[in-house]
Amino acid sequence: MFKTLSKTFAISLLVIFGASFLLVGDSFARDRYPEQSKEFYVNDLANVISEETENYIIDCNKKLAPPTGAQIVVMTVESLDGESIETYAHGVFEQYGIGASDKNNGTLILLSIGDRQSRIEVGYGAEGFITDAGSGRIQDNYMIPEYKNNNWEAGLKKGFNVILALYEKEYEVEISEGANIYDYDNMPDNSSSEEMDNIINGFETGFFFTMIFTIIGKNNKKNRIIRLIIGAGAIVFGIFCNGALALPTLAAILIPLGSALIISVILSAMDITLGSGSGGRYYGGHSSGGHSSFSSGGSHGGGGHSGGGGSSRSF
Repeated sequence: MFKTLSKTFAISLLVIFGASFLLVGDSFARDRYPEQSKEFYVNDLANVISEETENYIIDCNKKLAPPTGAQIVVMTVESLDGESIETYAHGVFEQYGIGASDKNNGTLILLSIGDRQSRIEVGYGAEGFITDAGSGRIQDNYMIPEYKNNNWEAGLKKGFNVILALYEKEYEVEISEGANIYDYDNMPDNSSSEEMDNIINGFETGFFFTMIFTIIGKNNKKNRIIRLIIGAGAIVFGIFCNGALALPTLAAILIPLGSALIISVILSAMDITLGSGSGGRYYGGHSSGGHSSFSSGGSHGGGGHSGGGGSSRSF
């Protein structure tokens, strides 16, 4: 009786948790952030960008968008209204549909004046040439030093130009001479905090997959070994997919294995024996969103999605 109730509760909790993220999360995030500005590429709600710089950003985007589908949106706000900057940036990105829908190659530069936080949010298709560590380096070297002195416009323009230069290099186009004055390749690397976040994300990935297998599997010696393998593999996958490639080889091996071992010991001690069961099938869907179609005029989002990539900074 108790085991049946425990199994029902655990499975129900897992289903609710998954459904909340897959079915509700995306639609909930839409249309609850500030509306797009008329020109789309600049939404200066904190009123810190001059008309000259705003026109520069818009003009560069109108040249960049038609041949590449890429869009770089700059947004400033007074406050994040209690949300994390990661959640806020992702929600804005999805609501606006930055970048082409078939390439997901947009970028959002977000600055919250009151919270003194900055984030560069990168679309799926742009993560290959704007990595998490790279977006952190852009902020550390060009944007944050300006922000610390309340030079908001200077920091935003520098960040925009460095990112624009990366798009120019990727797509072999020439948009602005101002984008080529920054030495991105030789920037100092201050991404140690970013790597630690990636390790934590990897651990969470490993724990999630190990827990799922524990719920649906029997608690025997064979399955404990499988849990160890799944946990280690998932953690390695999580770390490396989040960009923590600068870890020493020994650390890259010991951290996943040690974490997986800890997970397995904890779960075994909990003695979660919910039975193997026949399992079920999951039929997932992907929301197409409420994005407007891409326009060469450059005044609307192209329907692009964020991959959750990028980096955040406080100053």
